[in-house]
Amino acid sequence: MPFAGIIKDKEHPTTILKRTMADGKVMVYVDDKGGAERAEILAPQGSIVIIKDYETIPKLAKYKRIVCYSLDKDLKGTITIIQEGDEGMHPTYKFYDGNQQIGLGSGDIVASIAQKILGQDVVDPRYAVGASVDDEVIETINRMLPSKQTPSGTL
Repeated sequence: MPFAGIIKDKEHPTTILKRTMADGKVMVYVDDKGGAERAEILAPQGSIVIIKDYETIPKLAKYKRIVCYSLDKDLKGTITIIQEGDEGMHPTYKFYDGNQQIGLGSGDIVASIAQKILGQDVVDPRYAVGASVDDEVIETINRMLPSKQTPSGTL
């Protein structure tokens, strides 16, 4: 749980490991009520943490933000997530970098982001049904993560 400390004051602590995917490169932690969620995607260039939380009722949890870190755990950027419309099986989300909307997503956005960052075959397809995130969101995440360095330069 390397990123357990990023939970803000009013957010519920997510310390119970719910599931892992992609040989441990994707870990999902929940709170004791199962509503709040913290997903960590360990990418080659750094880590992506996706926070889902609720005000008072665990079943009304919504994705709140994506936080990107370097391999040294330095904060590199944050994307705000706003749910659009009613709760449903596959709610729609708007993603913002600052005040600029950068794209849309729906369903289990953790599964969709993990597939696009780590590769299509790393996530159990049952989690990815109905899940999508626009390519612009993935491009923004990739821009926030530092480039991999090699002896001859940047990859």
